[in-house]
Amino acid sequence: MKPLLLLLLALDAAAQPGPAYDLAHPTRRFDLPAELTEISALTDIDARTVACLEDEHGRIYFIDHTTGTITGYADFAGPGDFEGLTRVGGDVYALRSDGLVFRLHARDHRVAVADTFRLDVPNRDLESLGYDAKRKVLLIAAKDNLKGGPTIRDQRFIYGWNIAEQRLLARPVLTLSVEHVTAQATALGVHLPLERKKNGSLHPTFKLRPSSVAVHPQDDTYWILSAADQALLVFDRHGDLQALHLLDPDLFPKPEGITFLDNGDLLISNEGKGGRANLLFFARQP
Repeated sequence: MKPLLLLLLALDAAAQPGPAYDLAHPTRRFDLPAELTEISALTDIDARTVACLEDEHGRIYFIDHTTGTITGYADFAGPGDFEGLTRVGGDVYALRSDGLVFRLHARDHRVAVADTFRLDVPNRDLESLGYDAKRKVLLIAAKDNLKGGPTIRDQRFIYGWNIAEQRLLARPVLTLSVEHVTAQATALGVHLPLERKKNGSLHPTFKLRPSSVAVHPQDDTYWILSAADQALLVFDRHGDLQALHLLDPDLFPKPEGITFLDNGDLLISNEGKGGRANLLFFARQP
């Protein structure tokens, strides 16, 4: 790794509050088979098993996260751009990028489609699906920006789907401003990458395009991956930035999935960007 990147990662790690994970040194790392090169989502199933999607097929893969072994798979739909996956009790929800959501019964490495519904949101390229157990809502985030003026293009939304009432919440769970998040990161001492404009001025290249979202089981914070920035962001329930971790591109080539175990252990999956996909396990530090 380059010395400058090592310095930036060290400064970043020193500035972060909240639950402690050594993101530079995973407790376990597994390279995944070629069939999961484009792994696109991740969720916990039980204390030993996680599930994921490969973004071109409606197929769930089950992985033993202690060995990295695929223990089974099950088809639930035909080809499609599948990007999000989250467990809610005994059900698993899978998100297609056009807003179609599949509710699946999952048991013993078998799945059955219980029903489907479509999300009526203004974005057209949905990327993330998580679950907020406190609010009992699905969390949905998009990769594309809304069309409009600078203020609209600056905003990112985490939408909420009320499971009990089967409806989209009237207002997003979180409304984030890229400009505001960038300012908050600077205040936390995080050194974001810069680019030089034609007039010679330097500006952050930060995009904030959520690729996955999860809720920490102990402190209820929102954890958002942005694969475009190779970054992991932590927000409180008011949308204030608590931490921004710049991730090592050699370890996190394209972070596309995040989930927590009930005890707070963290898992992140990465697409194989010019190499093999991987699954990283980070034990929560005391």
